[in-house]
Amino acid sequence: MFLTSHEVEFPRASLAYFCNPREARVDQLFQGLTRLSERLVERGSSLHLAVVPSKLSLYGERLPATLPTRLRQNCVDRVANNELAVHGLKRRSPSFCVFYPREEMFALRDTPHFYPPESFHANSRLNYEFTVEYLRELGVSDEPIPAKASLETIDADLTLMGFEREVKAWVYNYAQGITRYRRAPEWLRPVYKGARGFGRYKTEAPLSNQKVLMLSDSFGAYFAPHLASGFSELMHVNIKHLRASEVEQFLETALRESGADRVILLVHDAGLLNQSLRRFLDAVP
Repeated sequence: MFLTSHEVEFPRASLAYFCNPREARVDQLFQGLTRLSERLVERGSSLHLAVVPSKLSLYGERLPATLPTRLRQNCVDRVANNELAVHGLKRRSPSFCVFYPREEMFALRDTPHFYPPESFHANSRLNYEFTVEYLRELGVSDEPIPAKASLETIDADLTLMGFEREVKAWVYNYAQGITRYRRAPEWLRPVYKGARGFGRYKTEAPLSNQKVLMLSDSFGAYFAPHLASGFSELMHVNIKHLRASEVEQFLETALRESGADRVILLVHDAGLLNQSLRRFLDAVP
């Protein structure tokens, strides 16, 4: 269920990282998100923060029994701080929208292959259910999205284990007709030298005619193909490796090139307090 470590020399290294106690710095998050929202409003766009429930928040009580007491408590505290940050942002009545469907996803967590235990990133039914709830929240569609679901064997999302693994997961074929263009555009590399993880999606029969720019951590690559069903175009960029010195020019260029009506900032709940997001938001002018 949980990746505890991928190196023999450092047992439990991954959990120690993700459960590293971090304060829910709501003020700092709020200020950065507010600056970004104001920048987008000037461009005729709007900001939407989408937070994906992580395995820790959905299955925390199933952490390995062999975990040291302190590390287990750190994991419990980290989940609490993640939720404190999300709900703290919501209470501010911000100029941006916050979406975090933990309760809805928690209610479905034990359905078969909802969040495959072999995967770190969500890549199965959770992605579909999250998208249904989110498009309803955005006012794009009140109905479940037409899609054919088939249980298939897919490759595991983490190659760092050093051996091949296979995962049983639900794969969705959307009726809207989605085409993905994987090649990064010429404008991206000059404004984001460390760019990894780009996708542009065009939908033949979208649920809305809006264009979306989605900025994310690594979870975004697994949600973009689902969210694309709601929009005529969706451009996705993983901003995990974006340098602070690149943020201003990157934003200006990405907004111009995408023509976005909305900007979705998508992270998993543990990523809400991570360094890469803080670095990005702190650099927004």
